[in-house]
Amino acid sequence: MRILYVVHGFPPDTWAGTEVYTLALARAMRGRGHAVAIATRAPPRGATDPDWSVDTDVFDGLRVHRIRRRVERLPIAETYRPEEAVAAFFQVLDRERPDIVHFQHVLHLSVDLVPAARTLGIPCVVTLNDYWPLCSRVQLLRPDGVRCERNQEMGCFPCVKDKDPRLVPLVRAAAPLVHPVAAVLDAALRRRKRSRLARFARSWIDLAQRNPYVLGKLAQADLLLAPSRFLRERFLETGYFDPGKLVHSDYGTPSHGPGEDLRSKSPTEVLRFGFVGSLVEHKGIATLVEAVGRLDRGRCELRVSGAFRPETDPFHARLAEVAREAPVRFLGPFEHDRIAEVHREIDVLVVPSTWFENSPLSIHEAFLHGTPVVTSGIGGMAELVRDGVDGFHARPGDAAHLAIVLRRFLDDAGLAKRLAADLPRVKTLEEDAAETEARYRELARR
Repeated sequence: MRILYVVHGFPPDTWAGTEVYTLALARAMRGRGHAVAIATRAPPRGATDPDWSVDTDVFDGLRVHRIRRRVERLPIAETYRPEEAVAAFFQVLDRERPDIVHFQHVLHLSVDLVPAARTLGIPCVVTLNDYWPLCSRVQLLRPDGVRCERNQEMGCFPCVKDKDPRLVPLVRAAAPLVHPVAAVLDAALRRRKRSRLARFARSWIDLAQRNPYVLGKLAQADLLLAPSRFLRERFLETGYFDPGKLVHSDYGTPSHGPGEDLRSKSPTEVLRFGFVGSLVEHKGIATLVEAVGRLDRGRCELRVSGAFRPETDPFHARLAEVAREAPVRFLGPFEHDRIAEVHREIDVLVVPSTWFENSPLSIHEAFLHGTPVVTSGIGGMAELVRDGVDGFHARPGDAAHLAIVLRRFLDDAGLAKRLAADLPRVKTLEEDAAETEARYRELARR
């Protein structure tokens, strides 16, 4: 089969979870004998390069079509339905002539790409890797750290416009009164796009249209995959999706070469907690550093694997201050293919995210490498880790409670090994690819 994956970013430009999984699945499908290509949004290479040009290169043996586009300070509508996106996408479809298109993410591309492919008779699969279709900020998390159980309708406006998030319930309640005013202002001031009132009215209307537009376009896909049951339920609650077309299918995790002992740990005199991933606020890394700072020095350390730039990143600078008196080692970024080496040097992985993570690859990888996990007891994280069986749950954003949970490993020297002995079996990438291939073939037959 000729398979095209569509994703909002791709190596070597970005290496976040969705991009890493897309690369791994593409490799696996190529290994099964299919012709695989990637379409992705990428930044222009130069200041004078035009937006929406399409150029092609090869990464890891995969043909990658990079749709060039700037994404700084975009109006709301331009984040989910830019008019130029479909024409650029048709260029890619014309070059590839795929039998199936699998959308991993369309942020800064367009949800219109799904019906565009279907107009050509190409079956479409969508993986819902996060909550972006429900939340412009992606994580269902407000700037003040408050989690939203679901979309807040026009209450999202303060978050989107970087205003005081305490206004969310007030704006949501006032929305029926604001709608007609915004419509009148937009019609009257359409030619005065640079005026503050015109921008307000257009932004309000674009956000009001966003939820039904995005969900309605994605619902046109032939099949939608949700890596966690929690995420699936959040999308089904919207009423836009057929439960028979929106199925739970967790990620597969890449295995390693034959003969490699994935569960061997290097000997150590101190207990090693680990954090693996992006050092951003919603990942809860500041809470973890504070929690470790409450533990006995000399008996444990926190090993942080991820890009750390306190000289240029204000959050990293604050993190460095919090870590000054704590047993923390910032190890910097690593090549993802060396994840086994990272786990060989830690005894317990901590995933303290404050948002409803979907199905974190870091937890899958930890289980594959024999590492028990302490994680926030919410969202897809709580699904993956059985509290007291293969790890523990902690209250998100609560450093004092997280410290209590971590101290259990110091008080019981054999706890980590006992938990590691009962880790769940991990779905392999090979199994994931086989399931996905069967779904593709069924859709193509239809």
